[in-house]
Amino acid sequence: MVGTGAFTQTEFLRDVSLTVTKNTNYWELGKPYLDKLQNIFITDALTAEASFKSGAGEVIQCYTDQMANSLKKAGFKIITYPGFQYYLYPDGNNADSPWSNPKVRQAAEYAINKEAIANAMGYGTWTTSYQYSPQTSPALTLI
Repeated sequence: MVGTGAFTQTEFLRDVSLTVTKNTNYWELGKPYLDKLQNIFITDALTAEASFKSGAGEVIQCYTDQMANSLKKAGFKIITYPGFQYYLYPDGNNADSPWSNPKVRQAAEYAINKEAIANAMGYGTWTTSYQYSPQTSPALTLI
């Protein structure tokens, strides 16, 4: 790794861990505040969650929404950020398709319970969107 960031890579063990230490030549005096960070890679979600709950780490990137929900119920703080988006694009260009009728597309829009789907599939971590870009999208700041 090459760069002028706050940390420098001191050890990398493929599929095991990445360790970075404070860059003593960092341009902003007094920073970074931490001397060292270590990322431990655990590929099995259940092992990672159990390890985190046992105190083996201070931060975990949740593998699934189900894991995030489990950790939230256990009292851990969950920090979310915009992620993947799921869309339904019916075939409206094919004249033989029922989706070519705008009334059918409008009916489907009103019939689908987006909140229920988000809560069930995202275990309470998903949000619903009523436009192409989610509300957290930087693209909306341009409008």
